[in-house]
Formats: sequence, structure tokens, C-alpha cells
Amino acid sequence: RGGRLWVIFDSIARVDVAALAAGAGSLIRHVEQIGHRDATVLRIETEPGYNPSIASNGNKWNVFLSPQTLKPDTPLTVSLPPSRDAAISITTATAGSTLALQDPEIGDIFFVVPVMESAHGVEEVHDFVDFRLLPSVQGVAVSAFSDRVDVRGRADGVTIAAIGGLRLTTPADRARLLEVAAVEGPPDAFFDFRGWQRTGEGNFETVRRALVERLLGAQPDDRNLARLDLARFYFAYGLADRAGGVLAQISREKPEIERSPAFRALRGAAALLMGNAEAAKTDLDDRGLDPEAEIEVWRAAVLAEQGDLTGAAFGFQQAERFVTAYPSSLRAHFGLNGAWSALAIDDIAMAEFWLEFLKATPLTGSQTERRRLIEGEIAAANGETETALALFDSLVEGRDRYSRARAALDRVDLMVNDGRVTPAEAASQLDRLRYVW
Repeated sequence: RGGRLWVIFDSIARVDVAALAAGAGSLIRHVEQIGHRDATVLRIETEPGYNPSIASNGNKWNVFLSPQTLKPDTPLTVSLPPSRDAAISITTATAGSTLALQDPEIGDIFFVVPVMESAHGVEEVHDFVDFRLLPSVQGVAVSAFSDRVDVRGRADGVTIAAIGGLRLTTPADRARLLEVAAVEGPPDAFFDFRGWQRTGEGNFETVRRALVERLLGAQPDDRNLARLDLARFYFAYGLADRAGGVLAQISREKPEIERSPAFRALRGAAALLMGNAEAAKTDLDDRGLDPEAEIEVWRAAVLAEQGDLTGAAFGFQQAERFVTAYPSSLRAHFGLNGAWSALAIDDIAMAEFWLEFLKATPLTGSQTERRRLIEGEIAAANGETETALALFDSLVEGRDRYSRARAALDRVDLMVNDGRVTPAEAASQLDRLRYVW
């Protein structure tokens, strides 16, 4: 979780973490024991690519690290309920009591249910509206997005329910959930734009001054936390260059922060918005971010910036529930790239979704012309030739250079395919584009 291996036993013991790290050599970069009143909790940073396998002999448990994927020997069966009022069940013969743990880096609470059967775990991530079922090689781990979630170990397995019923998404629910996300943000959002903007504390300048004053008055041990709050504030308002500068200062003073997936996600996202796709890719590809659905959207945006629209298309298919709650400048950025990527794989329905999304988003003049270009390409794909040509004709005389060039090319292609110009005439028209872009 968050790029760290968690090892949890439902009894209390004191572990010599220094001896444990020394015995593992270079395979363990860092290990800490997290205090808990009912359990022994170890949080371990391993060498990249090394994951555990489990074996037991009575009450003795062995954890082996080797270069392998995170996968249990025996996947537990996850059964969906017949209705929202029932519970999701995970079958196992000997489930223990539910343990609540707090992630010291992310700050959220998640739940763990130990099981006695060796190497019985959850094979892959299962995303639900109210919670996420995390992959494990042993036992069950649940990241809850709502206080309504109830996780219980029982004699015949583990159940996950919610007060008032689970919110199980169906196709009919999608529009309603998007409307909720636009107001509240999705429950599993990684970037908390609304919280980081601190709108309840005053206007932009009032909050900025307060954060700067807090930084100037902070004790040395608290200074980087104050800097992080300031960087998040700048990022949430789209001031990526300022956020990047503050993050660079944090990294200079505390180099070990580079190991934090949350820090690298923020720095990578800021780099993308500053136009540095290579630096963004390096940070956002951190394996500790793999379980975060929202990060896949940002990885797709990096691919789009690098020109790989086909590769970006998959990540953008789950983007709408996140970007609906983004600031308008980011909604425009992601909406345009989402539409381009959908058109790249001929997914016209998804392109139309993004077109409607963009129509409801404040755009600059250049972005408006690019939205109309997308509208023309969708019309052409749907066989609406006259509508498409009218849009392309208007854009050829527009102010955005990219839209002018692409509209002219689209216009010629459409007219050749419709038999309105010969290939020789098309070549003559295309020759004029060499000075446009």
C-alpha cells in the first residue's frame, strides 16, 4: 500500500526492526514498527520488484521476499451481494477480528482481517463506490471511503457492508454519480483539490499569506509540512510552477521524501502542467502509485502529451469521475486530451461524452477552437459531412494554429473520401499547410 509492504499479526510483540533490516540486506530499504494496541504492525519498503510469499508452520510464519508479482497462492473468492442491502462476502475458513490501522503517510484509516490459512489473499484490486478491496498475499485489507463501511471477520469468512446499504454502481447510476462527484469529488480521489484550496479560510490572497506566515514561523521539524501545504495550495489553483518550486525546496532539505509515492505524485502532476512530460512520467510511474485509480488518469495525460493517444485511451476511460471535480483549467486540459484519445481508437461514443463535458467547461479562445475541431471530427465519423465541412471551414480562418492546420487537413481528407476533389487537387491544397504549422 503506497509502495510499502504491510505485515500485520493480531497479537502484540516487539520487533527488532534494525536486526530485521540488517538480516535482509539490500532487499529492505526501510522498516518501521507502527504502534497498535491489539496488533503487531510492520511497514516495509522493499527493493523495487520484490514482493512476499507466505508459508506457515503452526504459529510460526515465514515471509519470503523475491522478485515476483504481488499474488497469493490461493486467491480468496469475492462474492457480490444480490442487492445493495446485502453484504459483499469473502469466503475463508478462519478469519480473525477486524483491525483498524492508520497509514502514517497518507493519513487515512483502513481495515485488515487476518486469516489463518497460509497464502490465502485477495488477488487483485476491487473498486466499489464506498470502499476499495486491496490486493494481498495473506488476509483481507479494505480501504474505506466512507464512515458507513462495516468490515467484519466471521467464522465463515469476511463480510463488507454499509449502514444504509452498499452503493453498487450500475450503468443507470453513472450520470447521478458524476453529478455527485462534481459537487463532492469522488470518494477515492488522490488529489484533494477542494480541500487544498482551503476556500473556507478566505480568498486566495488571504489563504496564501496565512500559509506563508505559517511557514516562516514554523519550527525546523515542522517546516516541510508547512511547505507541503503551500505546494498543495498552489497546485490546486493551477499554479504548477510555484508548487514545483516549493516541492523542490522540500526535496533539497529532506532527500528521503523522494521515497514517498504521495510526494512524487504531486511533483509529477505539477511537472505535467508545466509541460515537462518526461519528468512527470518518471514520478507518476512510481510503482507505489499503482493502486491509485486517479493516477492512471494522470499517466494517460502524460502519454497524450507525448503523442501516444492510443496508449492514453484506456486511462481516460475512467477519467470522468475524477476530472468532473477538477478546477476548470484542468477540466479543459483533460477533456481535450480525453476526446483526442477516444477519437484515436474510434470510440465515438466516448468522444461525444468528452465533447459534452467540454461544452459545460469554461474554455479559452484556443481551447474553444479545439473543441469545435473535435466536434467536426465526430460529425465526420458519424457521416454528417456537411456539418463537418462547415466546422472545418470556419476553423481554417481561426486564430489557433494547431486547429487551423488540422482542420485544413481534415477538410481535404473528407473531400477526397467524398469524391469532391481529386488526389492531385488535394496534394496542392496540402502543400500550402507547410507554412501553417
